[in-house]
Amino acid sequence: MMMKKKILLFGGDGYLGWPIAMYLANKGHSVTICDNFNKRKWELEIGVKPLIPISTLHERVSLWNKNQKESIFLKIGDVTNQRFVYDLFSTKPDVIIHGADQPSSPFSMKGINTAQVTQYNNVASGLNILFAIKKYCPSANYIRIGANALVDYRSSDGKNVGPPCSYYELSRLNDCNNIFFAVTNWKLTANIVNTGVVYNDQTKETMLSSKLRTSFHYDRVFGTIVNRFCVQAVSGMDLTVYGDGNQKCALSSLESAVENIAQIAERDPVKKGKFEIINRFEAVKTVNDISGEVIDAASNLGIKIDCQSINNPRMEMVGERNQSIARYELNDKSNGLKDIDELLRKIVEHKNNILPYTIMPIIKWIYD
Repeated sequence: MMMKKKILLFGGDGYLGWPIAMYLANKGHSVTICDNFNKRKWELEIGVKPLIPISTLHERVSLWNKNQKESIFLKIGDVTNQRFVYDLFSTKPDVIIHGADQPSSPFSMKGINTAQVTQYNNVASGLNILFAIKKYCPSANYIRIGANALVDYRSSDGKNVGPPCSYYELSRLNDCNNIFFAVTNWKLTANIVNTGVVYNDQTKETMLSSKLRTSFHYDRVFGTIVNRFCVQAVSGMDLTVYGDGNQKCALSSLESAVENIAQIAERDPVKKGKFEIINRFEAVKTVNDISGEVIDAASNLGIKIDCQSINNPRMEMVGERNQSIARYELNDKSNGLKDIDELLRKIVEHKNNILPYTIMPIIKWIYD
């Protein structure tokens, strides 16, 4: 029989955080989530919003607790506030899942203010969590979501496998270094789980009610590539491929990413002092591959579009950079994008919500 765990999840209002919370609660665990709603504030500041309106986190938690056996507990606060974090950890959780980042490379490169916000939010929050684990629950399992394995600590020389390409990625690298240092010196247990670029917006739990859905972004700042391409297709826009399109992307559907993270959270306790980078994806594809699959899927629905190459606004190193996903586990042996036809049909239903002017990139961080 599976042991019930006390799980503390930071970033419970997030694209990944909310579905993970529901999944784990549905499995019978005691889940506490927290958020300070910074992501919603940043969306307002840059003028973007999810394709489909979502309920407030309070409303979603209330609906879940009314209809499901295992409640989700909600705490409002900022993970960069040490006192708030320490108060949460006084309950001595078994598992800590950290997904409370500023998650966007373009946002981090918009200017000095957004670069500072990204660095402070993503590094200070991680330090608070590490010190709280050391103080209250040093045997807990710490799961850090979505950090790119920019430094491969499993190799004997700690080989750097690709330079960071934005202030966002720099913040993740700094946090990765902090985790490795804490594990080495304090004998904590930590997993950095890289799910790759996540797409789609549904899991078994989000489909229980339209009021339990998670956010679906397609814009130039917070939208991920598959979601953006699908919205462009429904809008009748050519898909915009940055540069030559040979950049490789690791990909996971939302449902697969949630299940992978939950499996790690449910694992039996492991030896203290273990640090692991887990690259677990459904597929690894080039941008050109992704655009081709979306064009084919759109054609099946009678939508005729093409793709166009535009100057890459980002700094991406196509060859050397791709070493960071050289070692990984594939969940889907077919190596294909899942449920794209269904996703396109859903977007068609909400076509009137699309804001086309939020799609094309305007934030650039390379010299022309």
